[in-house]
Amino acid sequence: FSESKGSVLMSYEGHSGVIFDVKMNKINVFSVSDDRSLIIWDRKTGIILFRLYGHTARVLKLLCLDGYTKVVTAGEDNRCIIWSTETGEKLSEYQPHVGYGIRSLAANDRIVATGGWDCKVVKYTLPNHFNDANSNRPECITLEDKGRPKWLTCVSPSEILLQTTDGQLILHHHFKATDVKILSSTESNFKGYSVFCKLRKIVVIAGMTGDLCLYDIDLQKCMFVQNRDTSKVFSLTCVGWSQNVDENQKLVISCQENGSSTLWKIKRDQCMSTAKAAAHFVLPKCKNRWITSAFVEKERMVVGDRKGGVHLYQYSDESTSHLNCLFSIAGLHGGNGISQIARHDNSLIATIGRDGYIRFLKIVDDKLIITKKHKPLQAVCTVEQIQSTDWGTLVLYFRGQFFQVMVLETGEIVFSVECGGCHRSWDIEITHDTICFAFINRTKVHVINKPVYFSKFQVHGAVCHGSEIYAAAIMKRGYVITASEDCTLILHHDHSSAVQFSGHISSVRCLAVQGNTVFSGGGRGSLKAWIVTSTADMELMCDYCVVSRTHIPVGYNSSYRFLDNECDLRVLSVDSCSSLVESDYSCYVLCGMSDGAIYFLGYNSNSQQFSRLCNVTLENCVTRVMLQNNELPQRVTFFATTTFGKIHGYELSIPSFSTVEIFSASLHSSGINGLDIRENYLLSIGDDGDVVRSVITPSKLTPEMRRTLHFSAGIAVKFLGAELFMSVGSDQRLVVCRLNSMETVFCCYVDVCDPQNLALSCDEDGGRAIVCGKGIQEFRIISD
Repeated sequence: FSESKGSVLMSYEGHSGVIFDVKMNKINVFSVSDDRSLIIWDRKTGIILFRLYGHTARVLKLLCLDGYTKVVTAGEDNRCIIWSTETGEKLSEYQPHVGYGIRSLAANDRIVATGGWDCKVVKYTLPNHFNDANSNRPECITLEDKGRPKWLTCVSPSEILLQTTDGQLILHHHFKATDVKILSSTESNFKGYSVFCKLRKIVVIAGMTGDLCLYDIDLQKCMFVQNRDTSKVFSLTCVGWSQNVDENQKLVISCQENGSSTLWKIKRDQCMSTAKAAAHFVLPKCKNRWITSAFVEKERMVVGDRKGGVHLYQYSDESTSHLNCLFSIAGLHGGNGISQIARHDNSLIATIGRDGYIRFLKIVDDKLIITKKHKPLQAVCTVEQIQSTDWGTLVLYFRGQFFQVMVLETGEIVFSVECGGCHRSWDIEITHDTICFAFINRTKVHVINKPVYFSKFQVHGAVCHGSEIYAAAIMKRGYVITASEDCTLILHHDHSSAVQFSGHISSVRCLAVQGNTVFSGGGRGSLKAWIVTSTADMELMCDYCVVSRTHIPVGYNSSYRFLDNECDLRVLSVDSCSSLVESDYSCYVLCGMSDGAIYFLGYNSNSQQFSRLCNVTLENCVTRVMLQNNELPQRVTFFATTTFGKIHGYELSIPSFSTVEIFSASLHSSGINGLDIRENYLLSIGDDGDVVRSVITPSKLTPEMRRTLHFSAGIAVKFLGAELFMSVGSDQRLVVCRLNSMETVFCCYVDVCDPQNLALSCDEDGGRAIVCGKGIQEFRIISD
């Protein structure tokens, strides 16, 4: 556009969505758009030089680097991608934030800084050499007359070991392009079919007869071991260990017909390698009945099968007898199987599935308890391995036509090669500066060996949720606890210090505090009890599913036992009160469910267990529940609101735990979102924006006064002392009114978008009010 002439000089057309950012120099115009693309134009002619795709959501920002030879783009998918403007190649990609996307971007020729929804600033130092993923071209190895390749494994960055369909075992030096024949076809019993697994210095091979071949990589010798089970071996699996063990001793499992499995101890010395059968066990029935991964945790062994099931076995290092199956979860990772089982954070076991999920388990009383799950990549992909290194946690996966390696903590893709998708046989060797990747595609062996560079990241800012905050609670010590859609809880010590805790496998919808105990409820019917310690930390004490699983998937054996927390209901509201009489329970917990059920539970802090005492069912979804202790210790009153504007009151007798409905009243024209009680007054707020003040009597609820305080849905209402109350609505207004006249005494707009809840704490000087939603904001209340 010519400012002096007031006319359009050139119009650039090519985007199919809103254009969010534009940059230009004397040669090119750069633009990013709602259509997820970056377009590089010729400024004079308007011709599109490159249309570049790499983001999976809207691209919001772009900056030019290094004399316009590079462009960095940032989007709502939390990705930063650095492109070459000369070739259009993707030079680097990383994912520094979580939540609703990257909101700000700044850069110079050495540093890229991003600010995200998660309240963090991440500084990324550009490497001297980029990991140029698109320039990777695998080398093709020709076997000539040696037969077709059957499987391979990398034994070093420069060597691969492979076996052909003729039974030959070949060590290939791909830098020297020479082969060493280790095992000829006339000497091998593994012609036509074989499976293998690689240990540190040994490759174990098995075939149709059940016998094992141990190939020592350093000695380049083969040792044969006879197996008493002469049936076909379906899989060989290296077993991971949680404790430090002798590097020269490893465990391997061979899985044969009907799930019959043998645990082998492989030992290596300077002269030879030996294998001894240590124990036998049977894999539970399933389709594709063979083992894909295993891990030993003290005296227990966790095994994963090809159908995605996880099984817990008894294990002893001295045992040579049959191992018993203690617990099983069928199809935990779907039908694609489990690719790896490993230790996580010294207390949890991580299972990596080809469904793209990482699930974290805990062994409690010979049961496997699911504590949380994580999908490091939102796109469709097959996660194969996770490796802990000095540069961070590396995720190895297939995504479409590519095999990629990503640093989990930063989201940086450090290695990417086009290989045609998942392959039956592949391997990778990663050193501090080199990655060697080999795979078999059809009848050919492909190898790529290239240097890799790990970038430096600096993160600034306190921990914060990356998604909507559904609930907040204020403890007596002044700590604030928040719960979010991102399945985490955060304990905020002050305005600059916070600790994040994981445990839920779905969004956390509600919180309740009883002394030092915190109860959190959310998806999958999950209810958890946490204890806040004296060191400002939180420990998970109990994991409970409010609704037991009642169905068993068709096709699985009845001997399978399923976890209770595999339900599709949500705990939408939770409240707690102390027990006023001597009983087995330190406090009572009330849960309101998405299917209209209300569960009254007892929690024993000594045994750290929940017990279901009684339940009632309403016709509609329960939005809020509240408990109230009566003057009589044998009586507890509780209230529940629904999506149809009704409020129900119940009286519960202790210790019989029988319930009687004392009233049911329609107070709002639609759903009730907030509820609070003080003495005989009850306040409610609903989707109609009204606040209703009612009086509670022993037999009924009487509405006294109603006032519309919000232009849209009311979200929460709380008593502010004996004479005032506070409410917040989706119109982002915080309102304080007198209780008697409902006259407004204070009103302001909050900075939190889409408010979800309100937490309030009063003291002699006033108190604190916290509004949560897409963000969190605290108000200090000062009493006159």
